[in-house]
Amino acid sequence: MPAPRLITAEDLYRFRLVSDPQISPGGDRVAYAEQWADTRENKYFSNLWMAPEGVDGEPRAFTTGNQSDRAPRWSPDGRTLAFLSDRDEKCQIWTIPTDGGEAKQLTQLEEGSIGDFDWSPDGTRLVFSYRPKRNGRGRRPSKSGKKRSAPLLPSTSAASSTGKRASGTSGTSGATSSSWTLGPAR
Repeated sequence: MPAPRLITAEDLYRFRLVSDPQISPGGDRVAYAEQWADTRENKYFSNLWMAPEGVDGEPRAFTTGNQSDRAPRWSPDGRTLAFLSDRDEKCQIWTIPTDGGEAKQLTQLEEGSIGDFDWSPDGTRLVFSYRPKRNGRGRRPSKSGKKRSAPLLPSTSAASSTGKRASGTSGTSGATSSSWTLGPAR
């Protein structure tokens, strides 16, 4: 038996980290994100994977490529997955049919952070939270460069430019994150 050795930094590049498993509405499949390191780019990426429920069958890559696809969410009928991806540089919400096909970008938000998101019970809309990126002093600069006195809401034109309707609400007391409903989601 060979002598045990310590883990090295190079070993970390071989790890594949599984996160955010989501069981399909029918209970027959699990979607999850698998993170991996690209040693040439010295960067982490993640793709979505699909596995049959139980121990029979093999998991398969559902998305591929050097981007971060994560946070899969099943539509109530199980026919569509919504997920977050930075495949166009900024993180956006995308959907993809679970029986195969091309992913479609649903949002075109300015740089910021998308938080939790989920489907409406009827599967026609998505709701999500979003926080725009701020400048170094804690506020986003106005287009004119003047200081703002009130919090800035994300523009509905960012979401509506994809042909979808968007509406938003902001918290009170200078809150900077917003909740948005996007529909229709397909």
